[in-house]
Amino acid sequence: MDLRDMRPVTSDDLLAMPEPEYYALRHEVTRAHLRGEVTFACAHCGHSVYAPLVPATRKPCWRHRAGAPADCPWWTGNPLSVNRVSALQFRGAQESPLHARVKEAVAEMLERDPATERGSVVVDRYLAGADGRRRPDVRAMVSGRPLAFEIQLATTQVPIIVAREEFYAREGRSLLWLTWSFNPARFIPASFKDIIHSHDGTLFSLDEEVLSAAERSGRFTVRAFRRSADGAWTSELCGLDDLDWPARGLAHLPDRAAAWHLGFRRRWAESRREDRSEPPEEAEMVAELLARAPSPAGSPPSRRDLASVLDFLASVHEGRPIASAQDNLRALLHTFLEPGRRHRYARLARFALASCGRTDVLEDPKVARKLKARSRGEGQETRDGPVGGVAALLYPEWFQESPPSR
Repeated sequence: MDLRDMRPVTSDDLLAMPEPEYYALRHEVTRAHLRGEVTFACAHCGHSVYAPLVPATRKPCWRHRAGAPADCPWWTGNPLSVNRVSALQFRGAQESPLHARVKEAVAEMLERDPATERGSVVVDRYLAGADGRRRPDVRAMVSGRPLAFEIQLATTQVPIIVAREEFYAREGRSLLWLTWSFNPARFIPASFKDIIHSHDGTLFSLDEEVLSAAERSGRFTVRAFRRSADGAWTSELCGLDDLDWPARGLAHLPDRAAAWHLGFRRRWAESRREDRSEPPEEAEMVAELLARAPSPAGSPPSRRDLASVLDFLASVHEGRPIASAQDNLRALLHTFLEPGRRHRYARLARFALASCGRTDVLEDPKVARKLKARSRGEGQETRDGPVGGVAALLYPEWFQESPPSR
C-alpha cells in the first residue's frame, strides 16, 4: 500500500512499470527510509517494504524490511543490512589500482583546468558536514561551484548512492558520479541505472580518448552517455560548463536541440556588468529572446526593465548578485522591488526564490514584509504575461512542479 494515498501497488503493477518510473520509486522509497519515514507498507502485516531487484531474474519485487513478523504470508526472511552486504561484496578488499588511478586522473584534469580555483583540489579526504562526514574521491571549486566527484567502478547499493547524494545536497556541494570505460552494449547493473536516474538520464564516463582530449584542451572533460526514447544510446565529449546544474538534483547533459535557454542564460550572465551599464550586446540578446518567447498577453516592459528582471532571475538562479554591486540576494531583492513599476514582479520574485530553494532569503523578516506588501492588489505578473512567458522560457525547470500563476 502507498501510505500517501492508500492506493494498492501490486507486484504486477511493479513489474509493469516503465524503467524510469521504477527507478524513481526506488529512489523515493530509499530517501524516505533514510529520513526514518515509511512510504510503502505490506497490506497484510503493515510493515515497511521496499522494491529491490530479484538477483536471478533482474525483475523488481516487494520485500519486507528487517523486523517484519515472520508469520506474514508474504514474508521472505530478513534482508541483510547495507554494511553486511558491502562486507560480503568486498571481503575487506582495499581500493583497486584502477580506482586509485582514475582518482588521480580526475585530480590532474581539474588542476589543469583554468576554471578550477587554485589550491581547491582535494583527493580522498573527509569532508565534515552538519550531520556526519563523507570522503569524496575528489573535490574542488570549479567556476565558483563546490563540486564532489565519486568514482563508481563496481556495483553498489541504492541506499549508499542516495545517502551520498543527500549528504552533498545538504552541504551545498554538487555531485558528479563518474565511471571508467562505460559500454552500454554490455549488461548495465542496477546501481549504474540508479546513477543514470540521478543524473536525469546521463551517465558520465572516462576513457583513454577522454584523457587525451582533456590534455590537449586543458579543460576537464568527460564522455556523457544518454539514451533516447527509442532505447538507442548516444555519447559525446563535453566539459563541466556544458552541463545543466539544477538547483535541486544532479547535473545532466541537456538535449542540445532543446537547450537554447541554457546557452542564453550563460551568455546573458557573462555579458552583464557590475556597474549596471548597458553591454553592447544587450539589445541584440533581448531581441533574440523576445523572438522565441510566446506572444504576450499584455504590453511588454521597456528593454531596460526587462533586462533588470533578467538580471534578478539570473542572480537567484546563480545564488549571487549579477550586474549589481549588492553583496547578497536580500539586498538585491530590496533594490529590485523599489521602483513602483516593478512591484508587479513581487510574486514572480518569490516564485523564483522558492524554486531555487533560497529559503534563507524568503525567511528573512524584512524580505517577507516587502514581498507581502508589493504583492497586494491586481496586476501581478503571471506565466501568461509578457515577463512570465520569458521566465518560463528561460527557466522551464521552475515551472514543472508549481502552478504557473504563482
